[in-house]
Amino acid sequence: MRRLNEDELLLLEEEVLDRLWDCLDAANKSGRLGPVLNALGMPDLADGYLRDPEALFTLPEGQILVVGALPRMEVELRGVAKRLGISPERVEFLRYEDTTNYDFRNLAYNYNYCAVLFGRAPHSARGKGEDSSIITQLENNREKYPECRRLYAGGENKATKTSVKNALTALIDEGLVTAA
Repeated sequence: MRRLNEDELLLLEEEVLDRLWDCLDAANKSGRLGPVLNALGMPDLADGYLRDPEALFTLPEGQILVVGALPRMEVELRGVAKRLGISPERVEFLRYEDTTNYDFRNLAYNYNYCAVLFGRAPHSARGKGEDSSIITQLENNREKYPECRRLYAGGENKATKTSVKNALTALIDEGLVTAA
């Protein structure tokens, strides 16, 4: 491809700016502004403008905690992450039976985690405070907990290859998880 001279580059710039407004407006209306800014190489703008100002700032290359996955699924779910470009070592699992004894307050202001994905989980767990469940506690307190997502399959909370893939894809598109 040839390089443009200065005059051609200025004409191109005008055309791009004219079209860029429509592109950004459409992306904003469809809820896809974050991925568009990321694709344009401007993830810092996505973080600066789109991030909930009350949400805890986490590093998108942090750990991902999957709660309630069946032990036999752990290898497959790490494979899902790997196919999405996420290092399998970044994915940790908390089994259903261990959830009630896990103190979720350990995740508060913990920048090492960028996301918590909930499959099946008991309502009661350490650190749920006055909320009805630990999931609700994390969702209602975004100023101190990493991004929290419920995993659904067949109309119920369940960690499956598809539900984990969908959640991770959305988190990547939103710039909350880095696929590297």
